[in-house]
Amino acid sequence: MFTMSFDTTVNLIVETMLSRFSPLEKGLLIQAFLEIDNPKTGDGTINHICLLFRRASNATNVWVHSSQRRPMKVTEELDWENTSNHTSCWRWDGLRDPINKIYFRLCKEVAPSISPCKLENNVKWIKINYVNMETHTENNRKKIDKLEVLE
Repeated sequence: MFTMSFDTTVNLIVETMLSRFSPLEKGLLIQAFLEIDNPKTGDGTINHICLLFRRASNATNVWVHSSQRRPMKVTEELDWENTSNHTSCWRWDGLRDPINKIYFRLCKEVAPSISPCKLENNVKWIKINYVNMETHTENNRKKIDKLEVLE
């Protein structure tokens, strides 16, 4: 079977749904569950991830929120980490790097003595929404002041 990595799929979604030089307040929110399972023991864990993107200029701003449980409501009050504000390397430092950190943390939780390649992983897509947002810059990082998910 052909598979496509999670970060490659997210990149394609962002490039398709959110053009560069979009209105300043427009963003894109992608939510998914990331799962790691040990097929030998049946042990596993799930992590909820929110990926938020804005492309009001040539640069792409990326924020990540990750937790064991899905939040009741996605708002500016979540613990958002601004992982990138770049034109092209957002795909690595803003997207792939945080996803890799989550992946290896989950693998360690499930089976610390087993190589991650012997564990199964899965992505369960939850939702993709446009958002209205307001931000400010603090210590060279963008902070979210207001976030409204559009249904």
